[in-house]
Amino acid sequence: LLGYPDGTYDMLKQAETLASELNDDKTLARVHLSMSYYHTFKGDISTGISFAEKCFNEAEKISAADLMLQSANPLCFAYSNRGDALKSSDISRRALKQFEEHNLDKKLILNGFYVFLGLATMLGGSLAILGQVEEAKKYLDEVVLNSGETNSMAHRISALFYLAQISYFVGDGRNMLNHSLEMAGCCEKTEFRNFHGLALAAMGVGYLLQDENKKAREYAEKVLADLKVSGININTAWCNWFLSTILVEDPDTLHLAEKCALEALNYARGIGAKHLEAAATVLHSFSIGKREPLRINEALQAIRLGISMFKDMKLLPSTAMGYLFLGELQSEYIHKEEALENLAIAESLFQELKQHKESYWISRIHRVLANLHNKF
Repeated sequence: LLGYPDGTYDMLKQAETLASELNDDKTLARVHLSMSYYHTFKGDISTGISFAEKCFNEAEKISAADLMLQSANPLCFAYSNRGDALKSSDISRRALKQFEEHNLDKKLILNGFYVFLGLATMLGGSLAILGQVEEAKKYLDEVVLNSGETNSMAHRISALFYLAQISYFVGDGRNMLNHSLEMAGCCEKTEFRNFHGLALAAMGVGYLLQDENKKAREYAEKVLADLKVSGININTAWCNWFLSTILVEDPDTLHLAEKCALEALNYARGIGAKHLEAAATVLHSFSIGKREPLRINEALQAIRLGISMFKDMKLLPSTAMGYLFLGELQSEYIHKEEALENLAIAESLFQELKQHKESYWISRIHRVLANLHNKF
């Protein structure tokens, strides 16, 4: 999360060798934990998971409960980035049970971070993208309520991002903007700058959900400027996805929307981040379909592929988004029956998420339907 300066991995390898030579299993497990975080942040999710599992197994072998809890967090982080929210939620839920079964203090700090807050953040985030938004909010609200100190700020920032995501899923632009604004403020006051661009991008989408497209574009331009000097990582890849969400709504910026989505797509494919890959596939194809009429069949087929990926991962909110974009694109090309069917599926799925009373998504579906009916 802090960026990992040059030479970090060489130091970790040296520590690994020394711990092995000394038969210091506990230190070896700690080193593997650090290596997991390093690889996951750098984009090598598979290796990150491998090192976290090594740590977890080593900790279990020597009955090191503290390391078992610590290794659960990077495992969840890695699985979440890969798109396996089911696995992430299962691991984090099982790890949190340790606090109840062993009467552990929820303020337990290991390696400078609050373990309970970290696991609750990962569980809440995983439940959010699975569409279990009410249970997700319960965990995330608890994290925000009990964080704020320096060594819990990373958890607070992440929890605020997931709460912004939930607001996005239920079409609540005001709360998405509020959570993102607080997230940006936390980033500005701390060393966790890697989240700042993500917060600004989410703020832009919050304005979009309130139909303030001009303000959304202003934030998109700020983030675009930052991305020109930023290296690519999982956070900046998601930034590109959020930017595409904003830019695809303006005919004058469709080319930029396509470019941002493709940037996110290529990165996701390179590291095996299936959730991001599916999300970027849908938006990239949606922008192509709007921009290049001759490629409409190709675009529709790619969106269907993205929806299939979402379904395989059990990601209800993203599946709803996929059907909306599919139906909306079909409506623009007079594929009436298919559009009506897919928009109906989208609305049904969105309603399962208990939409905000003034949901942007439900309003958008109804606008598309009205335009479609006016064409016939």
